[in-house]
Amino acid sequence: ARFRQWQKDSSLHIAKPSDEPFHCQCCGTDFRGNFCPRCGQESGVGRITWKTVQKGFAMLWGMDSRSLPYTLCQLLLRPGYLIRDYISGKQQASYPPISLLVCVAVVVFIFVSIKSPQDISGNSSGHLLIFAPAGENFLMFDNVFNFFEQHYDVGVTFFLSLLVIPTYFIFRLSPQCDHHTLPESLFILVFNSTITLLWVLIFWFFIAVFKLEPKSATPFILLSIVVLTVYRSYHRLFGYGRWSTLWRVIAVFFAAVLTMCLLVLSDHMTYLVISGKSIIALKIFACRFIPFLLGIIFVIGASYYISRRTQVKAA
Repeated sequence: ARFRQWQKDSSLHIAKPSDEPFHCQCCGTDFRGNFCPRCGQESGVGRITWKTVQKGFAMLWGMDSRSLPYTLCQLLLRPGYLIRDYISGKQQASYPPISLLVCVAVVVFIFVSIKSPQDISGNSSGHLLIFAPAGENFLMFDNVFNFFEQHYDVGVTFFLSLLVIPTYFIFRLSPQCDHHTLPESLFILVFNSTITLLWVLIFWFFIAVFKLEPKSATPFILLSIVVLTVYRSYHRLFGYGRWSTLWRVIAVFFAAVLTMCLLVLSDHMTYLVISGKSIIALKIFACRFIPFLLGIIFVIGASYYISRRTQVKAA
């Protein structure tokens, strides 16, 4: 109960304004407070000392304040509430989300560079079979999937980017984030990508420490991490109940998988057109591409309709 109350508590410990008089070395303004009201420079700034040097190096990773450790802790323990706080305007205490994603992605990249991807997940051949039958040729997706196999940070972020549009429509009428905007959905994507990479990094660290070799199970484990991360953050962020969140998350992922199928089919049809097989490409467009596109429209439309009906009944 105490942990749940701590999760819901969004109060921040803000430093009290100083009553001491200061003279700004930057613009010459005399003021009282923590920052100059004219140029924004912090009070107490003077000649460079060893403390200034230490603060400069700490600022590189956000360690000059509590923002980086605070944000990492909040993302792991109360992700949905932190995202809601950020998109509602409480942004000063959080580390910039895009910078944080880059930092975490760099750490993941370094880890993958040290420990060979083959040691973690094995061969990537056959991943396209999830989205297209065997024996079909592709213009670039073979290389794309091989690249994702070598750079999990990019692969996870790319797949989660496919959730942006379905999330925007399916969770648009949620109790806590009603009518959230598309830019807010993009920042939700950034936060979820960071959370997922953090848990993936913990998973890989666990494998390295205990010298495990779950090569065949790794794709399933990574997918489970992605799904559980999104469900956990969406449940707290949007305010739906467990089952209401669950079926909406399933709908979001189903629409994302269908979108991936459309991308793969588009690549395959482009290859066929370039190869002079336009008739086959047209058949694929009619028999596969159109049904997948209609499936996406149906899933998003039906989910939005149900959410609208639920909102009307609640009102």
